[in-house]
Amino acid sequence: MRAPTKARKIWRVSILNSKYTLKYLRLTLSLLSFRLSSFSLVLSSLHLKFNRKTLCWAVLTVVLTAWFCFGALRYTNQIVVPVVGPVYSFEPYSSMLTVARKDPYVRGVILYLNTPGGLAYPCMEIAEHVKALREVKPVYAVMGGECASGGYYIASFADKIYTHRNTVTGAIGVLAVWMDYSEYYEKQGIKVWVWSTGKEKDFGAPWRPPTEEEKAKIPG
Repeated sequence: MRAPTKARKIWRVSILNSKYTLKYLRLTLSLLSFRLSSFSLVLSSLHLKFNRKTLCWAVLTVVLTAWFCFGALRYTNQIVVPVVGPVYSFEPYSSMLTVARKDPYVRGVILYLNTPGGLAYPCMEIAEHVKALREVKPVYAVMGGECASGGYYIASFADKIYTHRNTVTGAIGVLAVWMDYSEYYEKQGIKVWVWSTGKEKDFGAPWRPPTEEEKAKIPG
């Protein structure tokens, strides 16, 4: 999917900042005023027989209202990139961060994290994008109810981290599991033959236990 070309395409969590709510309220009122002004302009033209003074005032009202209206439609200089739920892919977060980094209207980014973490590679990829963004614009991480494991790793690349008193955070690390079914295979009469181009190609295979050399390679 093609990444959005403008920062305003990025989903914003407006509840985090009351100024977003005020901004959209201003926009709604401006649009309503714009329509009323346009309607009054039409009435002035039809019923007042093009009275120049009335028409000038109506045009001025429309112009001023349009100015406020389009002013409300301008980009916010801060956007929110939400990372919510388990992270199984680096998209759409990487695209959001890339757009925010390249968009000249964006002055800063709030990274809202409410996640238990996820797969190692996507979290590391997102963190690299946060790092690249931080080099040109300020990035602030705001933790929700939970920001653990890979989420904590992503947040560590921000300029500042803000958290709630009861936020569950930390627990950064990885987990490796080697399931050994060799005895079960033996009891079931299952035999396994392996051909490989390297001695570690079957690392983690369930038909055998790890060797002492392989155990030494795994930290922990």
